[in-house]
Amino acid sequence: MFKQYVNNEQFNLQINRFFNDFYQDDERANQDLQAIIPRLTDTDSWYNTWIEYAAMREHQKDFDL
Repeated sequence: MFKQYVNNEQFNLQINRFFNDFYQDDERANQDLQAIIPRLTDTDSWYNTWIEYAAMREHQKDFDL
């Protein structure tokens, strides 16, 4: 099911591709997504937010995410 997260179709497509196929039932991923969504306002915020969360998960050794 395609979900609308933000007012940007491309952002929604990428989030849906990643989460719906692999992580829709992962509590960590869903918690991250809830914190990430409000920060996604443009391509710069998209990049900076996702890289920040990727680094955080790497630091926590959540390599499966």
